[in-house]
Amino acid sequence: MVAAGAGGVPARRRTPAHPDPAETAQRPFEIRVDTAFAEVVRNCATVPRSSGPDTWITDEMRAAYVALHGSGYAHSFEAWQGGALVGAFMGFPGRRVLR
Repeated sequence: MVAAGAGGVPARRRTPAHPDPAETAQRPFEIRVDTAFAEVVRNCATVPRSSGPDTWITDEMRAAYVALHGSGYAHSFEAWQGGALVGAFMGFPGRRVLR
């Protein structure tokens, strides 16, 4: 059964990926570092390149990035809202990268 929203229109079911806009407008993003590195890499690997339908992050690269993170050489910076990961980037500290 779907609850009725304003005007008797069925309310959209809200999930962490689709939080209620009124609720999220009242809450700022929570910024975290290195709490979901593997998830960030996995999500980045689903974004296709502009030059083709595939991603530049292969399974082998993903495994290498996770290993580098486990050794302290790679980091993720994550934006969370309503308990959901809503944005992030990853990188490697060093010359001209994540200074």
